[in-house]
Amino acid sequence: MKLVKGLEHKSYEERLSELGLFSLEKRRLRGDLIALYGYLERRLNIRKFYFTERVVQHWNRLPREVVESPSLEVFKRRLAELGQKVGCPTENTTDLANCLRVSDPKALTLAYHLQLIHLPSPLVHTLVFAPVIDGDFLPDMPENLFANTADIDYIAGVNNMDGHIFAGIDLPAINRPLVKITANEVYNLIKGLTVDRGEHGANVTYNLYTQVWGDKPDQEVMKRTVVDLITDYIFLVPTQGALNLHVQNARSAKTYSYLFSQPSRMPVYPSWVGADHADDLQYVFGKPFASPLGYLPKHRTVSGAMIAYWTNFARTGDPNKGNSEVPVNWPLYTREEGYYLEINNKINQNSVKQNLKAQYVTFWNSDYLSLPQVANISVIDKLPWNTF
Repeated sequence: MKLVKGLEHKSYEERLSELGLFSLEKRRLRGDLIALYGYLERRLNIRKFYFTERVVQHWNRLPREVVESPSLEVFKRRLAELGQKVGCPTENTTDLANCLRVSDPKALTLAYHLQLIHLPSPLVHTLVFAPVIDGDFLPDMPENLFANTADIDYIAGVNNMDGHIFAGIDLPAINRPLVKITANEVYNLIKGLTVDRGEHGANVTYNLYTQVWGDKPDQEVMKRTVVDLITDYIFLVPTQGALNLHVQNARSAKTYSYLFSQPSRMPVYPSWVGADHADDLQYVFGKPFASPLGYLPKHRTVSGAMIAYWTNFARTGDPNKGNSEVPVNWPLYTREEGYYLEINNKINQNSVKQNLKAQYVTFWNSDYLSLPQVANISVIDKLPWNTF
């Protein structure tokens, strides 16, 4: 191949500029991103293709809206829209990709618009809870890594209405006492959650969760049902799966399970709302003691108990043993007995319970998964509890 006349004494970068070409690095990055999209769309394991961390880290910085584009053309269009928002050139995909690579992560995050009204599907499918196997922080799927915790003591639990914040977005009437929800709205929400098992999956799930309704359920019962459903789907089932995996892999390590059920203090919520997502944190970190005017004595009771359990656990690996006195002995969790501690301001011997919502956990982990699969298999990967 002959050298183009006039370029003999120019540097590599100057030759590329003169000819309107891009460097090998830029062309490789563009190709990697597009190829990675294609691989993920076909659900192939990227590790089989020896992708290096250079493409994974750039891919992970892209907003979920871009990564989950339904086609390659939509992916390119959304990538360009993102670039435009952060001031990147959009005429050439290679330039765009190179600019996004060096863009400020905060700017990229703020450029992403998360839709929270008129959602086409339940919020949990918009905020996809899926591990990113980058070969560094997560070298494998989480369920395959529990052997690493064989000698590490473990506490895991849920709040009894962890799903309330999500339910309030999917059905805003949940938090509006004067606005009713209908059985049809509940069924349609369930259809969105069970799309991979089709109409049969929706019907079976609806029948299970509405069996407490009776002929004329009141609005509180119906709204609590929605919150219970979302709590189980997003939080309870995967947490129980994690507990069982820890027990299964543990050698010397101990496992403890809890349910936090102190009612929400949010005045804008209906009175029936229990412990919402993250409500437990203020008690673990002693907020009722640090800001006493904002709390009642019962809140300090809860906070004192949680601080005692958690500091003992941090010191000894056992929430019952340490420098702090606890209100009741917290037994070990096992698959056979399923002990857990319910934590609220009425904590006593009766707070030690077994088999947290076992009927619903069994349904999602066994009965539901045994139903015929009818939808695009990519949807299944988005189920937060599927790996367990």
